[in-house]
Amino acid sequence: LLGPGSTCCMIAQILCKMNNIIIVTNAINFESQLEANNARLIFLGGEYDKHNGSVTGTFALDALSSMNIDKFFLGTSGITPQFDITSFEISNNLIIKTMIQRSKEVILVADYTKFGKSMAIKIADLDAIDVIITNKELDPSVIQEIQNNNKTLILT
Repeated sequence: LLGPGSTCCMIAQILCKMNNIIIVTNAINFESQLEANNARLIFLGGEYDKHNGSVTGTFALDALSSMNIDKFFLGTSGITPQFDITSFEISNNLIIKTMIQRSKEVILVADYTKFGKSMAIKIADLDAIDVIITNKELDPSVIQEIQNNNKTLILT
């Protein structure tokens, strides 16, 4: 399961090259950038939000309610010093929370510049995240804090 955003779109491009994988997303703007060679793509229905290129609303929530998701890749606009995962998009808040609830593993993907930034809408706290993937340039004190919270950290 992939949330909206440019980082998740990059992950989708990699996943589409894999065999025996189903990719589910609410980001319909991914479609033009993906070549689903052996992967199956499922786009959630719903109301189109032109600001972030995704769908929201009850149709998308209903579709999610019948799915069992192994891994959810979540992008973000900001991660506060208290490790709140934040966004500037209120329209996606409920669907992101549902995606987290329906997923066995939540993987936060964010470049190092997102750490220490706070956006208007809190979408999750660190407890909801299992794995964090970010750049090697992440501040060492933030790396230590993540490790102190027993989260798997992958630096690329």
